[in-house]
Amino acid sequence: MSFINVIFPLQRSGKNIGFDSYTNEEVSKAVKFNLKNIILTAPGEKLWDISFGVGIRRMIFENISSNILEQYRDIILGQIETYAPYVQVINIDLYQISDNGVKIDLQYSINKTNIDDILEIEINGDLIWLFI
Repeated sequence: MSFINVIFPLQRSGKNIGFDSYTNEEVSKAVKFNLKNIILTAPGEKLWDISFGVGIRRMIFENISSNILEQYRDIILGQIETYAPYVQVINIDLYQISDNGVKIDLQYSINKTNIDDILEIEINGDLIWLFI
């Protein structure tokens, strides 16, 4: 068994992103980990950076509408731009799956690599499903 030591958040080192010493699988896992943290962390939860996080769980307590979905889509894109600038979002879909359930499909690529991936998160009541 091997362990991956992840520095969070990933940051640029020199002229590249610092991915040179990692395999594509390690980079993919680390980036997916970072994206999940960005989406699932509530603003203020990280005391050293209270602006970090989308806080998607709050959505289950709101009256979900197309406006709310669009607001959260914009928040997710802004957070990725700020905290994961090495990620290029190809497509992001948020849609309601029940009265208090939402699914997020995030298709992305990792800059300076040939890695494309998809992150799927389903929040339904108190349950969060991550499809990896």
